[in-house]
Amino acid sequence: MHPSTSHSRKTTDTSLPSSTPLSRVSAFRGRPGRVLGGLTILFLLALSSLSPKPKSTINSQLDIETFTFTNTTHPIPPTCETCIADPEDALCRRYGIENLISIGIIGASVTAGHGIEGHPKWFEVFLQDWMLSFPNTTVYDGSAPGMNSQFYSYCFESYVPPSADLYMIELDVNNDNAEYTFRHDDALYRGLLQLPHHPAVLRVSVPAMSFWELARGSPSGLLMSNYFDIPMIGIRNIIVPHLLLHPNDTPTFFHLDADGVETRHIPYISHQAQGDLLALYMREQVCKTKQRLGMRITPRESMWPSEDILREIPDQHLWESWEPGSHISPIHPSCSLRSYRGRKVLVASGAAALAGLAALLVTQNGLSNLRSAKHSSGPVDWQPCALNPAYSCGYLEVPKDYFNLTVGTAQIAMLKVPATARPSERLGTIFLNPGGPGGSGVGFALGFGTTLSKLLEGRYDLLGFDPRGIGASIPRVECFPSTLEHELFKAATVMERGFDVHKDAFSPAGRLHLLDHHRQLMSLQETQYKKCAETMGDDLKYMGTSTVVRDIEEMSRVLEGEDALINFFGGSYGTILGAYLVNMIPDKINRVLIDGVASSPQFAGPKACALATKTGEDPKDIMKRLEDYLDTLYDHPLAVPDAVRPGVLNSGGARAILYSVTNRPGNWPAIAKIFAEALAGDPTSLYNALVRPLHLYEPSHIQTDLSRAAVSCIDSPPYKSEKDWPTPEMMVDETLHVLKTASRHFGASINLIEPDGGCQFWPASGKAPERFTGPWNATLKTPMLIVSNTADPITPLTSGRELNNLMGPSSRLLIQNSPGHCSLGSVSHCTSGWYKDYFLNGKLPPDEFMCEVDAGYFPGGDGVQVEEVLSGEKAELRERSRDMAAAWNAWLAQDDA
Repeated sequence: MHPSTSHSRKTTDTSLPSSTPLSRVSAFRGRPGRVLGGLTILFLLALSSLSPKPKSTINSQLDIETFTFTNTTHPIPPTCETCIADPEDALCRRYGIENLISIGIIGASVTAGHGIEGHPKWFEVFLQDWMLSFPNTTVYDGSAPGMNSQFYSYCFESYVPPSADLYMIELDVNNDNAEYTFRHDDALYRGLLQLPHHPAVLRVSVPAMSFWELARGSPSGLLMSNYFDIPMIGIRNIIVPHLLLHPNDTPTFFHLDADGVETRHIPYISHQAQGDLLALYMREQVCKTKQRLGMRITPRESMWPSEDILREIPDQHLWESWEPGSHISPIHPSCSLRSYRGRKVLVASGAAALAGLAALLVTQNGLSNLRSAKHSSGPVDWQPCALNPAYSCGYLEVPKDYFNLTVGTAQIAMLKVPATARPSERLGTIFLNPGGPGGSGVGFALGFGTTLSKLLEGRYDLLGFDPRGIGASIPRVECFPSTLEHELFKAATVMERGFDVHKDAFSPAGRLHLLDHHRQLMSLQETQYKKCAETMGDDLKYMGTSTVVRDIEEMSRVLEGEDALINFFGGSYGTILGAYLVNMIPDKINRVLIDGVASSPQFAGPKACALATKTGEDPKDIMKRLEDYLDTLYDHPLAVPDAVRPGVLNSGGARAILYSVTNRPGNWPAIAKIFAEALAGDPTSLYNALVRPLHLYEPSHIQTDLSRAAVSCIDSPPYKSEKDWPTPEMMVDETLHVLKTASRHFGASINLIEPDGGCQFWPASGKAPERFTGPWNATLKTPMLIVSNTADPITPLTSGRELNNLMGPSSRLLIQNSPGHCSLGSVSHCTSGWYKDYFLNGKLPPDEFMCEVDAGYFPGGDGVQVEEVLSGEKAELRERSRDMAAAWNAWLAQDDA
């Protein structure tokens, strides 16, 4: 509701407080089981006579083909007439003809109308009835084919505005029946229900019969809806039992395509039924609200909780043991594809990137606490962060050039997760960097800080900061006038679609194709870097890693004191920053933990891995099908008209998606599913994983790839002259060498995952005031802990071993036997235990000590996966590790968004 819209009415409404929205005084969030029971009876009465009719007896004003409810013994009660019948009703005067209601629709391909072209979708059927009573309703269709609860738990604010009064969710068909789906539904519900205006939420459940379980997605949807007291309205429990008894009726209830019955998407007749059920349910809720407003019930004392408690958001996860007094930090969406009403949200683009603090701190009136924070070289003017007041946000003003103070200052954006232990037990501050370069440390601390703090018993302040040129730090790299203009520049080029690879990349035809791609890429890099020179000027000189080390040193001085030693955690590129840190200022280092990345294969049967066709299938057979598919795409790219941004799926794009998920094994089942769909003829979900909607409605300026270049090109040694510049022909030779010696599948896919290169065109190359080049063997008081996994698609275990050897007695290497981007992507009580021991006690493992993982990556598979039974401290470490893996994978998931 938008209270300001009601000021035009002069009538006095004494029965309803003007500040109370319809969604909160109604029973929208109440008793899903009770309501569904009545609706199920109504629908079953109609099922026996289900047939297309020219008119609907549910709503006689709808001139569309629909169901007929032949049983007339259950009419809508006269007391539940709508505002048309009783326009002077108090509720109608408050929320009716001249007032606005907004509804946000969240859903996947069913909600997007797959297979029902020319007919109303389920929510449009509902709205035809609803808008008779509330004609000024504004509806935001945020459906995206192929998406699920995981995607929307991060991205709902990018598809529907955060100001809607009611959110309707249809996602079960794409939700796996797995533990992580419960976590994703939990995050989505919390994100919606904790919005400042307390909106209503309603779940819609439709069936799909093409998966390996009839209950596709519904266990989590049903259980989590019950836990959050959210109604769940659906036709699943009507259609599925009926088809088990009458399978010949399948064509009536599911989509028909050229190949016959397709049992993943429902046809128009089922959309109509779903919409009618919603219309009946909402009529009942409006009726109950009107009745309740007319009752005067004297409150009485009772030992039992009042129903107001049902409106509270549970402050503990359903899968956790009861812990009185526990608190769950607010959930915040953390990607941006589209936005509404000028609202800024986070941007996920490139390698582990977020938009930065300015987006994190947007308040309800559009102002930012951060922008009003005082920039000072002394104590930071901390302010409560708008999205989590328990955290503190602010800027630190630092010199642009620590060797020439006359060139001006920069402002470093910071977010602090405060220590929760007693002051006497506090151990200092840990500075955090999640990687990139281009990743926002502020965003990382917001999403990951609480879980890390729990592991470390709340004994540290955790400080996330946006490095120079990134996120909300000032100046930020903005080479193009907006994010949209940068996206349009890259659209449909090799920067977005990746490199196609010929079946025989070493043949003349294969080499010529790669040469053409490299020529395109170099021309694009030269163009955008010239734009950077025009718009950014000398600011680009002050964004290298060496200068970021000076910023950490200055932040530590201001926050902890002149003599304080520095603690640091870094992942991915953060390991490079950590290596610079300990070797540039070794005398100021206390505890530094850097965590690398890795991946390795794991096999599963068709119940867990959608690409497998049988239990125990030879992985070589799966690989062969994928290779054949990628080769086919090379010759015949596929049209994808129903994607969130219609286009063409090429071999390079599909290959890049396959490569990208080697970083995050927790997403392997989902990616296997979308590849299986693509191999079966539907590339929509796969293309959606590659290409996202443009920033058409958001005044964003984030350009993460260029922020990345600002760091990596300053850190790289400059070329002596143009004759030393790499040529397209040289780059083809290098690509073929990588394909031959490192990865024959992904050797040409790196530019989409790690968009580096072209530094010969970078305007500030060789102009930085400081560029550290070693030595890399400093002596530390406390040895650094290096963590690497057993295999890695980008920085292999050999990189961890190389740095460990260089550092000698000043480091120790811990190896985790797992795939994924950093050890944090997997659950291992062993690794978490060493994290904790190192930061709390300075304790180190034996060199190259191997930790195993506690859980696999294909839940519900055919193979037997047995978790070791742990108790006491080890069991607690496993739970902490599980929480950190979820938070880390949520962070990485933003790359998919």
